[in-house]
Amino acid sequence: MVKRWVDGNQHDFLGAEGVAELGGLVEPLGEAGGFALRLRAVRAGHMVLTYVAATECRSTGVAVFPSREDCVHLVLPFDTQFRVEESTVPPGGMVAMREGAPVELRLEAPGRALVVSMTKGVGPAEVAFSVDTPYLLRGASTSMAAVRAVAEVVFRSPGRDAGAAELLLGLSTAVLVEASITASISGDREERLAVEALRVIAREFRSRELTAKQLAGRVGVSVRALQRAFSTRGGLGNVIRSYRTQEAIRLLGLKDMEEATFEVIARMSGFLDARAMRKAIIGATGMLPAHHRRN
Repeated sequence: MVKRWVDGNQHDFLGAEGVAELGGLVEPLGEAGGFALRLRAVRAGHMVLTYVAATECRSTGVAVFPSREDCVHLVLPFDTQFRVEESTVPPGGMVAMREGAPVELRLEAPGRALVVSMTKGVGPAEVAFSVDTPYLLRGASTSMAAVRAVAEVVFRSPGRDAGAAELLLGLSTAVLVEASITASISGDREERLAVEALRVIAREFRSRELTAKQLAGRVGVSVRALQRAFSTRGGLGNVIRSYRTQEAIRLLGLKDMEEATFEVIARMSGFLDARAMRKAIIGATGMLPAHHRRN
């Protein structure tokens, strides 16, 4: 998101000089001298993952603005909540906007946020470019829980953020769907099929019996039509695998799952076995399943 700082290093911006150096990405709502921001951004393929933390703030919050012309931005609050005009986006929610229709976000208290910036041409970004207004996800959802689980890996593992990009990308489409954007694109038959299928996947991805054939039957279309609807999202299998992978990562981090074997966690997540889970987690994050165990 900030081209000069897409290097994986941490940068601190303090007071008026720090605000000026950021060049419009963020601005204090009150006195600039009472404002401090910590930022780290890592480029990962077609995405830039930007970790933002407001570490001090004597005023009421921070305004966050996009900065690239060809991007769609997903802004995920973690420890605080955003105000978007008259709406509130709590922790676990999301604001998605395309560059041509930016919106001012106000971070109500010091806290953390993750900004996922996707260039035009990436599947989820194409969905976002199809409408002119921001989308708000104001509550918890299966897909947002998945994104948060992966993003927590980003926060905990400096320097390894690029490994999470593929998984974040696969999950972003589902997040955008759950952000109630379908009304703007309801005329697209393939998009309607994808929306309906994603709802089924979000409910049933833990079942190892969930296959393309079964899913097509649930939606009432042919397997070929369903595969075509997911062709811009990396394929149907990739989307289902993304849900299972995020669930496995979530379970691995739970205290009450410390004694569970990888085989048990794999089956609880919908994988055929521990080997399949291991391959998916390494492919998505670049790290072994053991890395995600609760410390």
